[in-house]
Amino acid sequence: MSTPAIPELLSDPCITFRLKNWLREALAADPLDSCYDAQLLADVLRQRVDEILGTDSGHAS
Repeated sequence: MSTPAIPELLSDPCITFRLKNWLREALAADPLDSCYDAQLLADVLRQRVDEILGTDSGHAS
């Protein structure tokens, strides 16, 4: 699966307001900080899903 371009995400009606808002904020911030924050958020949420489902996605956190 290819990663959509930023304008595509921002104009896609299927993308949540929460994600669009976060993306806009991240684009206005330092790119390295935003990248780190996004990775940390993804890792934490993946761990939460694994805990809820009782699975291990095999991703390092």
